[in-house]
Amino acid sequence: MTNGGVGLPRKIYILSSKTENMRRVFENLTYGANARRPEQRGILGVSEDDLVLLYDSGTRTLMGPFTARRGVYYTEVELWSKKDWKFIVPLDPLMGKIGYVKGKKLLDLIVEAGKLSLRDRYTIDSYWVNTLLASEAESVLEKFYELAEFKNLSLIAKEIYGIKKVRQLEIPGRSIEEVLCEEIRKSKSRRLGEWIYEAALVTKSTIAKRIVGDHNAVRAAGVFLYSRRYLDVVYLTDDRFNAVIEVKEGIDRNSLEGAVDQASYYTYSISKGLGLPRDRLLTVVVYGRSTVSDSEVARSFEKLAVEKAREYGLRDDLFVASRLDLHCVDGKLVAEIKIIS
Repeated sequence: MTNGGVGLPRKIYILSSKTENMRRVFENLTYGANARRPEQRGILGVSEDDLVLLYDSGTRTLMGPFTARRGVYYTEVELWSKKDWKFIVPLDPLMGKIGYVKGKKLLDLIVEAGKLSLRDRYTIDSYWVNTLLASEAESVLEKFYELAEFKNLSLIAKEIYGIKKVRQLEIPGRSIEEVLCEEIRKSKSRRLGEWIYEAALVTKSTIAKRIVGDHNAVRAAGVFLYSRRYLDVVYLTDDRFNAVIEVKEGIDRNSLEGAVDQASYYTYSISKGLGLPRDRLLTVVVYGRSTVSDSEVARSFEKLAVEKAREYGLRDDLFVASRLDLHCVDGKLVAEIKIIS
C-alpha cells in the first residue's frame, strides 16, 4: 500500500540480529523472531510484499531492501540459536542488487531520517524488530537509497558471511490464525495473553473494517516509542481515519483510566513524531474481558475521553472503547468486536 499514490510505503521493517544469526538469515533468506515478546511483537504485522531492511548488529550494517515473500507464519523447524524464534518471514531481494550502509553513513541515516521509532543508534542496536510507519518509513528508505552502495546479493553474502550459495528454503509451517486457535484451545480460562489479541488485530481485516472503515488498512504491531514501551497496534488508511490501539487482556474500574491515558499518550506521540493530523486519529482501547458491565465502561470511558482529549490536544469524539471476543470454529479464528463507546 502506498502513501498518496507516490509509490512510497506506509510501513517498512528493520529486522535485526547478531552476525551469527544473520548469516543463517542470508543462507535461507528467512528471518525469525519470537512474537510473544514485546520487543519482537512487530513481526506479527509483516504482510506479503512489505519492504524489509536487515540490520546486522555485529557489523553494524544495514542491508536491503527485501520484500516479504509471504506474511509471517509459524514453524517448528529450528533455524536459529534460539529455539523460540518460530515466527518467520521468507524474503526476496526487491531488485537485482542489494544495498548496504554502515559506519558514518549509517549514523547519518538515523540522525537525518529517524522521526519516531528510529530516533537514535540505541534503538537499532537494541530492538530486533523495528516497525517504521508513514513519513518515517518514507524518509528512511529514501535516505538508504541515497547512501547505500549496491552489490549483487551473492557477493554480499560471500564477502560478509562466507556463504557460497544463497538459497530460498520452503520452510513448512502454520498460519498465525492456526497458532492463535491452538493457544485459545489450550487456554483453561478466559484469560489470553495480550499478544494473542494484538495478533488478531493485525491478522483479521474484519476488525480493521469495523474500527476505521477500511479492511485494507495498513496494520502494524509493536511500534517502538520510548524506553521499552511499544504502541500495541496501528491502523493507517489513505483516505479515512487512522487508529492508535491500546490492547488490554482485561480491564476493571481501576485499570480503565490507565488504559485510556496510555492510549492518549501514544496517539499524541505518533501524531507528533510522524506528523499525522490529530483530527483524523482515533484513540482506541480494545480489551478482551471486563469485570464491569458494558454500560459502566461506556460511562467511565466517555468521561475519561473528555479529560484526556483536553490534556493531550485530541478530539474526544474520536475515542473508542471496544471489547474483542476471540474463538475458533473448525480451526478458523472468529473475531467479534463490539464497540462499547
